[in-house]
Amino acid sequence: KKHLVQPSRKDDIQELEKNENNSVKKNFRIQLASFKDKQKSLLISKRFEKKISSQFSKLNLIVKKKNINSNDIFFRIVSKKLFSYDEANDICEKIIEIKLQCVVVKENF
Repeated sequence: KKHLVQPSRKDDIQELEKNENNSVKKNFRIQLASFKDKQKSLLISKRFEKKISSQFSKLNLIVKKKNINSNDIFFRIVSKKLFSYDEANDICEKIIEIKLQCVVVKENF
């Protein structure tokens, strides 16, 4: 099961993952939540880090500001580290097993 917001076609994903040297790019993040309130995002990100720390000790979370249209601003809880699509998807599957929501998002999406 794939947890990518966009693009949805496998061919598109594979194309996005390749760079000039034909090696895999790490340009995907794991997103656990998104809120309009920055403080809420910061608080929830700390809770999520505690909940996932035993299984994902190297998965640090950050809050990134995202403008949607010109009026809406969201604060997304995402992984600090960038991953290949397959790496991010594997981690998302494990996060979903511990009853958290997870999607794979392309950096700057």
